[in-house]
Amino acid sequence: MDSYRKAEKEIAEYLRSHWKKAFELWMGCLVDAGRILEFSPPAVREDIWLETCNTFLYDTGFRSGKRTAQWLYRTFGLRRKSLKERTIYTDVFFSQSGMGEIALLEDEEGKILRFRGGSYFAREMGRVGRKVCYYLAGFIAGATQHFTGRDYRVEELRCYSNRDPHCEFRARPLSA
Repeated sequence: MDSYRKAEKEIAEYLRSHWKKAFELWMGCLVDAGRILEFSPPAVREDIWLETCNTFLYDTGFRSGKRTAQWLYRTFGLRRKSLKERTIYTDVFFSQSGMGEIALLEDEEGKILRFRGGSYFAREMGRVGRKVCYYLAGFIAGATQHFTGRDYRVEELRCYSNRDPHCEFRARPLSA
């Protein structure tokens, strides 16, 4: 638990004095997502949250996740830290910067990343009766690839917008 407290302290200090940089990072990610809507043809915009459009959202999220992971590496010296410490720093950064409260769970098939109470995107969409976090799934895949050096596919298992209590994701490596 010392690693977690150390990360909490370091990130809290950073956010107190550099909150604008963190804000700009998240705004850049939201702009990435917003560009999807801005530059999409009307027919795509109307169906943007349907499963047929998930690749476009996923790929955009992937690039944002990778960029965010690179920023975390530079800002907090994560290259010198273990994978566990990288995960802790990412969790703390997400939580303390207001993007979501994350829990790492495990079941018989492996690890599950849970956004308690739903992701920011799902809460904004509301209870629409379908999964909507394709962008966030891609974001997780991009960040995970940067942290591990391996390619992953991230699947949203449950979604607040699909009337589940939380958004949950599973990352699976694409190759052994």
